[in-house]
Amino acid sequence: MDLDLNVSNPVLFIAILTAVALLVPMLFERLRLPGLVGIIIAGMVLGPSGLGIMERNSLIQFLGQAGLLFIVFVAGLEIDLGRFARYRHHSLIFGSISYWVPQIVGALLAKLILGFDWFAAVLLGSMFGSHTLLAYPVASRLGLTRLTSVTASVGGTIITDVSALLVLAIIANTVSGSGDVGFLGPIRFYSSGFFLLIVFRLLPLVARWFYRTVPDEGARDFLFTILLLFLTAWLAQWVGLQPIIGAFFCGIAINKLIPEHSPLMSRIQFVGKTLLVPMFMLSVGMLVSFDSIFGDPGGLLVILVMSSGVVATKFLAALIAGRVLGYSRDESYVLFGMSVNQAAATLAAVVVGYQIGLFSEAVINGAIVMIMVTCFIGPWVTERYGLRLIKEGRLDASPLPYNEQRILVPLANPATVAPLMDLAMMLRNRSSRQPVFPLAVVTEGADTETQLTNAAKLLTRASARIAAANVPTSPVTRVDVNIAEGIRRAVAEHQISTLVLGWSGPVLFAHKIFGNVVDQVLMQTRQTTVVARINESLNTKSRLVVILPAQAIKEGSFNNSIG
Repeated sequence: MDLDLNVSNPVLFIAILTAVALLVPMLFERLRLPGLVGIIIAGMVLGPSGLGIMERNSLIQFLGQAGLLFIVFVAGLEIDLGRFARYRHHSLIFGSISYWVPQIVGALLAKLILGFDWFAAVLLGSMFGSHTLLAYPVASRLGLTRLTSVTASVGGTIITDVSALLVLAIIANTVSGSGDVGFLGPIRFYSSGFFLLIVFRLLPLVARWFYRTVPDEGARDFLFTILLLFLTAWLAQWVGLQPIIGAFFCGIAINKLIPEHSPLMSRIQFVGKTLLVPMFMLSVGMLVSFDSIFGDPGGLLVILVMSSGVVATKFLAALIAGRVLGYSRDESYVLFGMSVNQAAATLAAVVVGYQIGLFSEAVINGAIVMIMVTCFIGPWVTERYGLRLIKEGRLDASPLPYNEQRILVPLANPATVAPLMDLAMMLRNRSSRQPVFPLAVVTEGADTETQLTNAAKLLTRASARIAAANVPTSPVTRVDVNIAEGIRRAVAEHQISTLVLGWSGPVLFAHKIFGNVVDQVLMQTRQTTVVARINESLNTKSRLVVILPAQAIKEGSFNNSIG
């Protein structure tokens, strides 16, 4: 008897989509794996080729198309044009090498080994040439962002992604134009020029006027930005271009009008990360066919060529660029780790190539495997060789963000108030004129008033403990939905340099998956953090055991930590 697991109820279908977007990334990130890779795998497992729970229906296709446009739009929006201008020499050289070496070699591999025609081969090569900065958070955490090689990889993204998307647009329009030159024809040439004039001349003027004139009530600026995105994508399609090229150019056109840390950018990233991008990743995962992976030797060959080819060509390009730009071998390896990751542009190319008939299911499978392989290799290589640069003294970690020491002590348990405050006073520089900040975070709910009363008692005890040592204090109370988020906000608002956190010991099973408060705070802040489990007064102890992470001596705050 066959068991039909297919979900036909639209309400349950949407609930499953939401659950996947919520839970799968959290689980994979706890396993130190990219969350988006987890969503692709979920699409493979739940899709028609897996358990068959979900079909790639019109809703999935619609959200997937919107997610594709959104990914490309945000890619143009987040490009740091100022950084690119400052380091344009390194960025241009690395970007050109990092694109053209994989493009040429990848096209030859596709033509000679896989037997693709030239259009498909060139498009596959463009997938090799692009890269996504998935390893940038690793570089930021290690303090490598000041490395010229890291800056070159960031600036080179403009070269590789623009080149890959242009190749995609030209090939897609040529193929969909029934073999004519399409994009290069006179009519198409003038219509494309008209499109570029509107996007890069008229669009920024209209957007600047709207952002400055119309009050931002009810997120009107966000709705206007989304309107620009889809209108530009439609206009590109109307003049005979691919919608993704319109979305990408729209992002570049209004790039300087939307600051990186503005509320508008936060709204854009929120909608993308929570809805559209996960839906696109899920729809891509549903395209994977397990039969063609395990039952077709040709499919396995495509996967092998794509996965090994992109790693080899990106490695070769990084070594060549490193030699040309005078980088050390370890810096060249960091450059490779930063540029080998594949995601946005690769997915855009493989989905469009499949839609216009250039790619088969085997190429989609190969792209998924290639993305997963590079997402594992990139962050690992960046961390491994970034740490080697730090060990060799080639790069000092970032110093404390603030000149004066400011200590924040979050409190929750009355029994640990005294020892945590004593520890904070031990860590405090004697010459410091800054107060110690005891913090109580109250979660919103029916008992908020009771929590506020208890918080006031905690802070009173903490202030009395500090005042007895003739140390100034500045109690802080915050009301927030999440305790870790309340701590993070307090750190930012009071310019905290040092955090003293209490640890309650072994965590619950749920905390192992989602993380406890300490885990969440460590993920969200970069301040010097002391995590302590103290059950008795420090005055009764003759020895203090301090556990420091590997290479802590290279941290800018190390001397303050052991002083």
